[in-house]
Amino acid sequence: MWQIDLRMAPEEKVRQQMDAILSRYSWTVQCKSQMNLHAAESTTLRQLTAQKRIVAEVERRMSVVEELSALVTANLLRATRLRQSILQPAFVGELSTR
Repeated sequence: MWQIDLRMAPEEKVRQQMDAILSRYSWTVQCKSQMNLHAAESTTLRQLTAQKRIVAEVERRMSVVEELSALVTANLLRATRLRQSILQPAFVGELSTR
């Protein structure tokens, strides 16, 4: 569903997902520093409750991204250690053939 570059920072991934969702529902997505209230035919400001729901969803997704990132890092470290434990006997001449 999402076409996101895996090399992006987690924050950028979530930002792109949220922008896509907002665009799908006819929101005009703008940077705060370049806000143009006349960019769309009608400009609507979200209610505070809607803003809080969006922030909560972004925070939830960020926590999932952070957990997955930690899991990937741990698995890469585990794979490196396993590879070293397999290759180490071969380099010291202790590799046995079965």
